[in-house]
Amino acid sequence: MSVASLLIPYSQSLPHIYACGLAVGLGSGCWNSIANVWLIEIWQNRSAPFLQLIQFMYGIGTILSPLVNQLFLNDDDITANTLSHTFVNKSAQTVDLVEMRRESLKTPFLINGLIQFTFPTLLVLMYVIRRYEVPEQILPDTIDYKNKKSEQKKNLFKTSDESPRKTLILMFAILLMFYNACEGLHFQFGPSYYQNMELRLTANRAAGIISVLAIAYTIGRGVNVFVAIKIRAKAMIEYHFLIVIIGFILLFFSQNSLVVLRIANLVLGFGFSALFPAMFAFIKQYIDITNQIGT
Repeated sequence: MSVASLLIPYSQSLPHIYACGLAVGLGSGCWNSIANVWLIEIWQNRSAPFLQLIQFMYGIGTILSPLVNQLFLNDDDITANTLSHTFVNKSAQTVDLVEMRRESLKTPFLINGLIQFTFPTLLVLMYVIRRYEVPEQILPDTIDYKNKKSEQKKNLFKTSDESPRKTLILMFAILLMFYNACEGLHFQFGPSYYQNMELRLTANRAAGIISVLAIAYTIGRGVNVFVAIKIRAKAMIEYHFLIVIIGFILLFFSQNSLVVLRIANLVLGFGFSALFPAMFAFIKQYIDITNQIGT
């Protein structure tokens, strides 16, 4: 992941960019699933706040990333419309604009790659210094009363026919697939969309809008660390999906209004904040989340 991130600004062809994107996508996907499974394995029935906490740290990264990018995107006079016009004319100015953007992005991608490189280094050190041991599973008679009902439901899928369990896993995977597409596409392609919508935002302003989304996203995850202690995962999933729907309705009506666009991103950021970890906490009530299921 870190090496692929470093190489993206140096890409000279689409296949090269696609290869880097494939490496980053596979790496981030594996890490995301494994980290959640690991936390569930460690904390078991008390994992919900910790799942929210790790996603809160992810949210901090989504804030810092566009803010770092903004420092190197000083092209306030260059919009997506300008770039498309120069590409059509095939002029020398097109090459200059592309090279200017390429050079300006090398430093933030370098910072991103170096930060990513620290985590596998720390994991290797942890493995050498103090190797992880799988904790004992909490049995139904050793958990508190609040969790007994959930544990009994989970055992039903263990002792009954395998069909309901497989169906539940399939439904959970489909739900995660569509949700991740919704959240991931908005974070990744939001800046490009904002530069090409009717407002025609500059790259700098588009990155600023995504930072607004990321701030709401991170604040929501910080709040949800404590909310998850008091409110069931099912209820969190329900009202956060409602918030996301409201956010997309606002986004639809933000084509000509920067204020509405910012409000829409605030609402979407808070709506997205709890869903992914809450889904894992919810499904944990019914089945054991193994590495295979998490992947």
